[in-house]
Amino acid sequence: MATEFSEEGRTAIKEGYILAAAFFSPRTAIAFARVVVSEGLEDFIKDVRALCLSEAVADAVTAEGLVWREALVASATDQVAMADLAVSAFGRDKGIV
Repeated sequence: MATEFSEEGRTAIKEGYILAAAFFSPRTAIAFARVVVSEGLEDFIKDVRALCLSEAVADAVTAEGLVWREALVASATDQVAMADLAVSAFGRDKGIV
């Protein structure tokens, strides 16, 4: 399980290049959240969307008390639903969906 971000990953988060993060399991969601907290990046996550495969994953991604722009859950537990979720999330920003 990851315990830190790469320098490039840390910089991308801090500079706002990360608009969304996709999580397919509670385990990876918890690992990500723990690293964010341990590296003091909580404030930078407030503008990021968590795209979650299931409600269990959405619960896990906020387990460390992280506040996301929004935590969205796919309509089904497959990759197509996750892709649809991403399109829907960013389409709303552009007034498309």
